[in-house]
Amino acid sequence: MRIKQLLLGELFIDRLMPVCLNRLGELILVCGVKGWIITTLEGVPVLKNSQQWVWSIEHCDNTNTIALGCLDGTLWCYQIVFNKVHGLYHEKYAYRENLTDVIIHHLTSGTKVKIKCHDKVQKIAIYKHRLAVQLPERIVIYEQSDTDGMLYRVKEKIPQKAECSLLVATSSALLLCQDAKLVMIGGKNLASWNVPASIRYVKVTTVQNKEALLLGLANGEIWKVDLDEASMEVLVTIESAIRCFDLSSSKSMIAIVDESCCCHVYMIATQQLLFTEMLNQGDNASKALSVAEVYAYRGKFIDAARLYRSNGQSHRALTMYTDLRLFHKAQEYMDSEDVSDLIKKRAEWAQHINEPRVAAEMFLAAGDIKSAANIMAQNGWVDMLVETGRNLDKGASDNLYVVAQALISIGHLESATELYQKLGDQHAMVKMAVKMENWEQAFQLVKQNPEYKEEVYIPYAQQMARDNHFIEAHKAYHMGGQTESAARVLGVLIQNAIAEERFNDAAYLHWLLASQSLEISQTVDDIDQQQNWIESYNENEKYATIYFTFHIVHQSIHEVFSVCQPETLFNAAKIVLSLVENNVHPPKGISLFSVYLCLAKQGRLLGANKLARQMLDKIQNLKVPFKIQENVEVLTLLSRAGLNDSNEVTPLCYRCSHHFTPLSTVCNYCGHNLYHSFLTFEILPLVAFTIEDDITVEEALQLIESDVSSLEARPNDQENSQILRIENLSNLKDVFSNKSFEDDKNGKVVCNREDLKILQPLSVIVINRRKPLETLFFRNVMPDLHIQYCPHCYKLFYVDDLESQLISKALCSFCRSQLIDGNGTEPLKSIISSSSFSLE
Repeated sequence: MRIKQLLLGELFIDRLMPVCLNRLGELILVCGVKGWIITTLEGVPVLKNSQQWVWSIEHCDNTNTIALGCLDGTLWCYQIVFNKVHGLYHEKYAYRENLTDVIIHHLTSGTKVKIKCHDKVQKIAIYKHRLAVQLPERIVIYEQSDTDGMLYRVKEKIPQKAECSLLVATSSALLLCQDAKLVMIGGKNLASWNVPASIRYVKVTTVQNKEALLLGLANGEIWKVDLDEASMEVLVTIESAIRCFDLSSSKSMIAIVDESCCCHVYMIATQQLLFTEMLNQGDNASKALSVAEVYAYRGKFIDAARLYRSNGQSHRALTMYTDLRLFHKAQEYMDSEDVSDLIKKRAEWAQHINEPRVAAEMFLAAGDIKSAANIMAQNGWVDMLVETGRNLDKGASDNLYVVAQALISIGHLESATELYQKLGDQHAMVKMAVKMENWEQAFQLVKQNPEYKEEVYIPYAQQMARDNHFIEAHKAYHMGGQTESAARVLGVLIQNAIAEERFNDAAYLHWLLASQSLEISQTVDDIDQQQNWIESYNENEKYATIYFTFHIVHQSIHEVFSVCQPETLFNAAKIVLSLVENNVHPPKGISLFSVYLCLAKQGRLLGANKLARQMLDKIQNLKVPFKIQENVEVLTLLSRAGLNDSNEVTPLCYRCSHHFTPLSTVCNYCGHNLYHSFLTFEILPLVAFTIEDDITVEEALQLIESDVSSLEARPNDQENSQILRIENLSNLKDVFSNKSFEDDKNGKVVCNREDLKILQPLSVIVINRRKPLETLFFRNVMPDLHIQYCPHCYKLFYVDDLESQLISKALCSFCRSQLIDGNGTEPLKSIISSSSFSLE
C-alpha cells in the first residue's frame, strides 16, 4: 500500500510537469505547468489544483498560508485549513496526526498508540473496543485485541467512497450520516433512515438496557433510533437548531445546547422543560471579529485594525501589522507589555532579510540575550560578545552563561573564563583552564577547590603521557585519585628501565610507588587495608634500595672506570646480596654474577682473600660472559695469595663491640643491624633503640632534653667566689652496655624513662616519619661524626658526604627530592644541631 501511494504521488507530480518544490511542515508543496499539489512526506495526495503555469510556490512560516506566482503575472494567496478529525469515548481519545496517522490517547494513563494508515484520514469513530477510520476509498474497522492494553488489530475493511458528514461506530455496525439520511453498514442488517432535517449531532448510548442512537437535527428535534428493530421516534423538540446534547447518568434527563448557545434541560419521560441558561453572550463580538478578518484578507487593514481595537482585540491588530512587517503601524496598537515582543519581531525580520548585526542589536534591546548571542557567535563577532558580557550585571547569571557558551563555541575561552570569574563559578573556571591547558591556573584553582582535582589532574596526566613525560603523568594520576592508573604507568616505566639497565631510574620509580602507598595508607580508615598499604610501602622501598645499590655495582662491572672507592663498592654489593640472597629468585634485572664478581674484586683489594675465593667459587656455578671470562680467571689466581680476611672487611658492632662476618649486615652476637650512609655506603656509628609502650614520642623527647649533666655550680664558703666541680663521668650509667642483649634477638634496645633521661641529647637521632609509620630512634656513639637524614625518604648520611652531594646537586641521591630551596636554605632536619636537643 505504501509503494502504491508513493507511486500515486509521483504520478500526480509527473503530470504537473513540476518546476518548483517546497515544504510546509509535514507536507510537500509542488507546482508546475499544469497546476499545483500538496502531498504528505509519504507521497499521499492531500490537495490538488489545476491552475495553469504556476512557476513558484512559497509558504508563510507562522501560518498555513501559501503563495503562488503564475506565468501571467498574478499572485495567488491561499490559506490551507484542515478540519479537526477526532473521536472520543470515555477515557479514549482518537485523533488524526500528519493527515495519514491515527493516535489513540488513553487520557487516564497517558498511553498513546499510533496507527499508520498510509492514506488520508477523513473521519474517525471510536466506541468501546471498536475504532473506525474512513479513508478516501474504504473504511477500516479496528478492534482492541486485549481488554487491558491498547493493541488494535484490523477486523474488517469495507469499500466505501461516499462522502459523509459524520461517521458513527456502534457495537456491531457503522453509521454514515449524509445530510438528512442515516445509513447503517458493516452489520448483520443493512438499513437506512430519513429524517426531516439535516443531522447535526449523533450520540450512541444505552436506553432501557438497549443500545440506541440519538440524533440532533437542524430543526430542533431529537430522534431516538432503535438499531435492532430499525424503529425511530422523537424524544424532545426545541425551537432552534441543535448544536449538541447529552444525557444524565440516570438517562432520565437530557441537556440540549442550541445554536444560540442556550442550554435547555428536559425530563425525557414527560418532555417537561426544567430550566434554561445562556452559555455565551458574545455573538455580536464574534460577528465583528469575523468582519475584521474579512477586511484583513481583502487588504483593508486600517478598517480591520479599527474593528479589532473596538472589540478589545488590539493584539490581533498588532499581530496583523507585524506579519505585514508594518512595524510603525504595529506600534500604535501595542501595550507596554508588547514592546519587547515587537522588537523581537523586527529582529527576526532583520535576520530574515540578512541583516544580522541589526538583528543582534534589536534582540539585545528586547532583552533576548540568547538569540543575540547566537547571531554573534554565528558571525564570529567576539568583540561584540565580550562587550555584551561585560555590560551584563552579575545578577543576570543565565544571560552571562549564555554569552559564555557562545564564546566557547567560537573558541574564545579566555573571555569565557572572564565571565565565569564574574559569576564566581569556580567549577566552570576549572573546566576552561583545562581546555586551554593553562595548568598553572588550573592547579591554583584546585588548591582552593580540592573537589575538582580529578577534573584537572587526570587530563594533565593524559597530556603528560602523550608527551612522554611519564613521571609527571604518574604524579598527576596519583593526585587525581586514580591510583591504579598511576601504578600502571610506573609499572611500565620500571620494566623499561630494567630492560635498558637504568637501575638508578628503576630505584627512583619504586620509591615513587612506595610514596604513593604511604600516602594512600594515610587516607584509609580500615586497619587491614592500611596494613596492606604499609606492606606495599615496605616492599617497594626495599626494591628501591636494591636497585639503587645495584646500580653502583653494575657500573663497576660493565664500565671501564669507576669513581667509587673499593669500600663503597664492597658495601654496596654486600647490601644487595643481603637483600636478595634469601629470595628464591632475585628481582628482575639483578645479576648475582655481577654482585659476586664485585665482592670478589673489591674484597681482594681490601685484603679479604678468603671472601674473594668464596665469591669466585659461587661464580664457577654460573655462566660467565665470554668477554670477562679471562678477568675472572686472573682474579681467581690472584685471590690465592692470602688465606684470611682483613679486619677492614669485618666491621665492628657498635652495640656489643663484636666483629661482623664480612658479608653479614646483622650482628651474629646481639642481632643489631648495620646502617649505611646512602652516598658512600660507609657504616654509620648508630645503635637503634625503641621506647616503652607507655611512653609517647613527645614525652620521650622531653626526657631526652632534660638536664641531667653532672656539671653543676656550688657556692663556696668564701665570700664573693664560686667553685665549679666536675663529677666523675664514669659514674653515669651506660644504658646500652647494661642491656642484656643476649636475651634480645631483635637487635634493639628498649629504653624506659630513666634511660632516656641519661642519654645525651646531642647523641640522639629521632626520625619522625609520616604516619602511620613509626618514629625511629638512634644513638650516635660517635657524636663528633655529624649525621643527617632526608626528610622525604628517611635515608641517613654523613654530613660531609651530604655537603659534597649538595655542591653538585641540590637533590637527595636516593629519592631525588629537593634538599635546597630557591633561597639556598636547607630544609633538611639537622639532627645534631636541632634546637630540640640543645643544652642551655
